[in-house]
Parts: sequence; C-alpha cells; structure tokens
Amino acid sequence: MRPATGAKRAGMLAILSSVFGAGAVLADERPLIWSVSRSGDRDFAFRSGVEFDMGLRVSLGAESNVTAAGAAGSGTRVLPLRLWGDLTLVSQSTRQASVGLRFNARTGAARVVMAENRSTSVSPSLDVSASRGLEASPMNIVARQNVTFTFSDIDAAILADIALDSAASHQAYVTVRKGLPLGVSLSVSVGEFQSGSPAKVSARLQRRW
Repeated sequence: MRPATGAKRAGMLAILSSVFGAGAVLADERPLIWSVSRSGDRDFAFRSGVEFDMGLRVSLGAESNVTAAGAAGSGTRVLPLRLWGDLTLVSQSTRQASVGLRFNARTGAARVVMAENRSTSVSPSLDVSASRGLEASPMNIVARQNVTFTFSDIDAAILADIALDSAASHQAYVTVRKGLPLGVSLSVSVGEFQSGSPAKVSARLQRRW
C-alpha cells in the first residue's frame, strides 16, 4: 500500500506544480504571491504570501519543502513550515534594498535578513553590479558582499565574493566566467584564501541545450 500511496502523492504534487507553475503569471498581479517549484522527481518547494503597499512595499507569507514518498515509503512525514516577511525600502531599476524576517515554526529559530543590490553601466560593454547582505540570528551573524564585472562584448565576467561568518572562518572567492561557442561556458574559481593555507581552485564546463 505504501508504494501506491507514495506514487499517488507524487502524482498529486506534480499536478499542483504544473497548475501553480502555469498560474505564476497571475501571481504578478499583486497582492497574492504563490509559487511551486520542483527539483527532481520527489522534491517540491512551496511559497505563498501576500503583498501590499503602505508607502513601503510589505510582503509576508509561509514556505515549505516536501519530499514525496518513494517506493520504500520514505518521504516527508512532518511538514516543515517557515514564515517570512520582507519590507522593501528601495525598488529601482539600478538599486534594490530590503529587510526581512525568517522564522522556523518547528524549531523556533529566527533571523533577520538585510540585502542591497546596485548596478550601473560603466560603458556600452561593461556593467558593474554589487550586492551585500547581512543575516543575523541569536547564535550567528553572516555578512556577504560581492561585485561582478560583466564584459558583454567578449561574453565574460569576473566575480569577487566575500563571506564573513561569526561561527566559521571567512571565505573569499574570485571567479572568471567565459562564454564559448556552441553554448558552452567555462568557469574557474579561486577561493578560501586563508593565512597559511593553500587556495582552492575549481573549474566547471557547462553547455546549454
């Protein structure tokens, strides 16, 4: 019975994913927010909420992740529920800034999230974008900042990223991305610069079909 139940549940979730995915266009008509995304055959993410304008844009809602039962009957048995809220301070084409709250209803863990994004065109072939964010909880503080230089004329980009974590060592990465013919892209990253420790180098080759 469990395999049949798991298959039925997976099928139902797939239908919901299709329906709400098709309705994502309607979600742009505020104040309703909802989305269902699927990762693989069994993992689904749900996000819903409302948005309203009181001089500043305010949105809040709930989200969850579900793993449908498989042939062995394994899957999500207790639905995880996370509450979220965002206050948009600035919303422009070249700058966005917001502050938000995340709360895990099961564990009681809460954190405050602040983010700011800026972008500018230095020249017709060079765009620069920068973002910074801060996540603070009673037990931890994480600060992130990155800058991206995009060279459209040669289909390349340089990304510098820094993360400071009060519960772990800091990390810094520099990534170079280059577009190649036939939809192939190459990324090379050098990171985790630590005093007395060798830097880590990684490369990734990807093709769009």
